[in-house]
Amino acid sequence: MSYVRFYEKNPTVKEAVTSLFGFSGDIRSILAKGMCSIAESDFNAHIRINDLKSLGKEKVLALYKSQSKRREYDLDPYLSKAMNYLMILEPSDQFFLAVKVNDMIRVVREFMDLCQVYSQKIQLAIVERLTGTYVQGGLHEAQDLLSVIHGKFQKYFSRATEAADTTPQPSSPAQPGGFNAKTPKERVAEAITDQTSGMRIRLEN
Repeated sequence: MSYVRFYEKNPTVKEAVTSLFGFSGDIRSILAKGMCSIAESDFNAHIRINDLKSLGKEKVLALYKSQSKRREYDLDPYLSKAMNYLMILEPSDQFFLAVKVNDMIRVVREFMDLCQVYSQKIQLAIVERLTGTYVQGGLHEAQDLLSVIHGKFQKYFSRATEAADTTPQPSSPAQPGGFNAKTPKERVAEAITDQTSGMRIRLEN
């Protein structure tokens, strides 16, 4: 019989944890920090974890294991704290926390998808801003912020497209008669790369 981890008992909780573990270190830490904030504000996890008597022997031993850095994720303080919070909650609270974490992760993934579409590096400051907005204001406010970010990307894209359309293209000596082999799509892609390379999205408070 295979060993079942505590977060694998509920599909929604398992989805949240598996998704969280799938991110790179920096982004995962930001998301774990957001998860901790939700666990504290919505479920009083920080209070519950201090009341060891109410947790039961199994959970106390698991917390001891965490303090001994014996789990693979315990080297990341935010992730370790988030997993400890999740572990000490009742199954129903684990589920509702996982629902919120999944929503928060989806918002961050949408931002990462935008970065890929517009050939931009992922700014950790924006990831942190999105998670913080979700924690403080909920899903709708985080989605509103994401819409603002999308608008900024589109603005830069439009400028790059205009530049590609108006910039004279030199003839290619490799082509007979000086014919330029680059397609309009290729010229737009080059212009986007040139104009938005290292672009930093600034969000007003």
